[in-house]
Amino acid sequence: RQLCGGLWPLRYLGVVVVLGRAWCEHELTDDQVFQTLDGETRIFVMPFMPKVSMWQLSFPLLEHEAHVLPRDGASLKKEALRRCARWHEPIPQLLNDTREADITGYPAYDREPMSRIPRSGAPQVQHSAGGTMQAAADGEAQTPQRQQHSVQVERP
Repeated sequence: RQLCGGLWPLRYLGVVVVLGRAWCEHELTDDQVFQTLDGETRIFVMPFMPKVSMWQLSFPLLEHEAHVLPRDGASLKKEALRRCARWHEPIPQLLNDTREADITGYPAYDREPMSRIPRSGAPQVQHSAGGTMQAAADGEAQTPQRQQHSVQVERP
């Protein structure tokens, strides 16, 4: 990024992502992931801790609408339920049981991919594990902070 003079702008991906977690006892959430979509809205659910599931809801929204969408837990929960209240179990129950304090959401942004330019000045193609070592290093660097936090999830 520094080589580009910091000119590597974010681009809106056209979706809002809402995240939450809650206690859930259902066969679909027993040590497995599942996803459901209706052609527009998608929910992905995965185990977080025993009997606790983490969910990610994504749906398309114009950028100006995404910026005025309230980001507090209560408003995001209301939007999630508006979109998914009639979906199959355990989705409505999972959303209902999620505490507002455990919900967050944001418009999704990303940057255009950059080519690697070695000292020779010729661009190189990244191999499939190009970011793996950096991700591992970043994870290691974050470990002390992660260990300081405990997760409290209330059983309904």
